[in-house]
Amino acid sequence: MLFLSAFSLHTNAQKRFSQADLCVSAVNPKLIKDFGDNSLRKVKSDKADAVKIARYTLDSWTELKQYSLMDEIRNQLKTMNCQFDLSKMV
Repeated sequence: MLFLSAFSLHTNAQKRFSQADLCVSAVNPKLIKDFGDNSLRKVKSDKADAVKIARYTLDSWTELKQYSLMDEIRNQLKTMNCQFDLSKMV
């Protein structure tokens, strides 16, 4: 299962699918946007986007990093570090 890592909207779903023993990865949307842009025509539709995401997933299957609990812990530490830095500024 592939999620676009926009904001933190994907984290709850990622965690649930991972706990169900499904292969879950998050990818920067820019990587998918730039993938396979060798057409002169810009087709913009949900169906075209779904096909592009599926092609990216199939082509990049071996390089995709599977979600782990450490990813969640790392994000929490990054958030705490930002909050700590902001508190020092006040």
